[in-house]
Amino acid sequence: MEFRFSPRENQAHRIAWHEWGDAAFEEARERELPLLLSLSAVWCHWCHVMDETTFSDPRVIDLLNEGFVPVRVDNDRRPDINRRYNMGGWPTVAFLTPEGEVITGATYVPPGHFVDVLDRVRSLWRDQRDTLRAEAWALKARRGDEEKATPHEEQVSEEVVERVLEAVVSSYDGSHGGFGSSMKFPRADILGALVVETETRAEHGAARRMLHDTLAAMSGGGLWDPVERGFFRYATRRDWSEPHYEKMLEDNAQLIRLFAQAGIVLDDPDLVGVAQEAQAYLDATLWIPSEGAYGGSQDADEEYYALRSGPERGAHGAPYVDPMTYTDWNALEVQALTGLHAATGTGRYLEQAVTLAETLLGRTDAEGLYRHDSLADSAADLIGDQLGMLEASLALYQATGAPRWLAEAGRMTDLIGERFALDGGPLIADVATSAQAAPLGRLDRPDASLSENSRYAAALSTIGRVTRDEDQRDRASRVLAGLAPLVDGVGDFGAEFARAVAVTLREPLHITIVGRPGAADVAGLSNEAVRIPRVHKVVDILDPECDQEAMARAGYSGQRDGAQAFVCVKGTCMEPVTTPEDLGRMADSILS
Repeated sequence: MEFRFSPRENQAHRIAWHEWGDAAFEEARERELPLLLSLSAVWCHWCHVMDETTFSDPRVIDLLNEGFVPVRVDNDRRPDINRRYNMGGWPTVAFLTPEGEVITGATYVPPGHFVDVLDRVRSLWRDQRDTLRAEAWALKARRGDEEKATPHEEQVSEEVVERVLEAVVSSYDGSHGGFGSSMKFPRADILGALVVETETRAEHGAARRMLHDTLAAMSGGGLWDPVERGFFRYATRRDWSEPHYEKMLEDNAQLIRLFAQAGIVLDDPDLVGVAQEAQAYLDATLWIPSEGAYGGSQDADEEYYALRSGPERGAHGAPYVDPMTYTDWNALEVQALTGLHAATGTGRYLEQAVTLAETLLGRTDAEGLYRHDSLADSAADLIGDQLGMLEASLALYQATGAPRWLAEAGRMTDLIGERFALDGGPLIADVATSAQAAPLGRLDRPDASLSENSRYAAALSTIGRVTRDEDQRDRASRVLAGLAPLVDGVGDFGAEFARAVAVTLREPLHITIVGRPGAADVAGLSNEAVRIPRVHKVVDILDPECDQEAMARAGYSGQRDGAQAFVCVKGTCMEPVTTPEDLGRMADSILS
């Protein structure tokens, strides 16, 4: 494995780094040494500083090579390890027992201080290793008991959405937009919930104001690059100034989709324009032609981004672009492109989305699970990649009507339920629960993430509506019920859960086109359905020759020659229409 260090001069490669795996842990057991786990990222400024200073200090190099088993993990390639061992930021340095339990840890530590830390940990391990191990195992046992004690019987209702929105209102910064009173992150989870709330509950004026003002502050402040476009990772001040200059595919893809959706919901073409400009940045800078996908990030460089013209930046030299193409982040970008297509009607965006998704389709392993990146040693048991492709497939089906995308969404729904179900229940874990016989360290405890389970429930609800399969919607309800006890106490971090509840409980605008997929009349109605300015919307196509059962369940058995579109809103279905013009007029009357 090739380790990635700071692009600037450093000596970090002189440390005898091991990759995360059996060999490192076996060596730690045989030599009776603690492990030093370094969690780093190619886009992380202080990770580079740590490489250039602390990990380049000869004293640190010698101490690590002699008294520890150093393990280096790339955060972007192994988010499952990062989730369990991150100490509050990047870089993380965590000292572990040979069994993988944490002794102590920190984020960036300067060289002189780190020498003292290494000496103290080595002394503790030499003199008190039995005590350290006992404390680590006791903590592990307590954590396991807490997980087993979590109840899963509570039912969900609109009331839980209200509780989360109250927390969102409490954390809202009325002076500068955004959430919190110090550093400002582009909280895609909160903004996504506000999009749904604004569209489905017009009376909720606070949601509309928070959504509009936050997006305006983000695109008009320091988070936005005015020269090359695109969003930086976060701002260090509450007024969105002094950003951390990394640009992440993950963040930009989510924000492109959000700005496009908010442009639809708020009827604001300027927001759609921001989304288009951010997409232009991704196309110009992060697209990796040899991979047929987008790279993970562009490095931070304060001097570069302080320059306010293209020629000046060109003379300086652009920051490094990570050529690794991660499946989960590219799946988010598929959804961003379908969102742009819906907001603009521009066919190019949909073509890009299909091309990118086809690249990702080639990344499945023998069991049909998606690998995390394009490398041969890539992990294939991470829920983020599977969920991303489930959501991307659903988005593509609703944008194109192509049956293959619905088939892929159905396959992923079943596979996730089979391979990631936690203890046989409705909740899913962040890694495949049967992927390894003996997972290392804290990986032996699958994590039922609130965010990922919320996304899964929303996807189940959507596919249940598209296929008229009540079992899928029941599964969504069970997942949400299982999550409900986790929401109290997390404040505005329950926003994704609130969005999933709203999507599940509130009936969307549902447009069903009955006709032969690929026929010109079906394509015309489908294109018009995609353009209807609604985010909480389901579009599906039923083929009279193949979908008789679904048509019967939906009450569409009286199909005549030619395509028809059936529009249902809040459980009431209108008379069918046969032309795009009639469909557009009907939608206008419903939405006005």
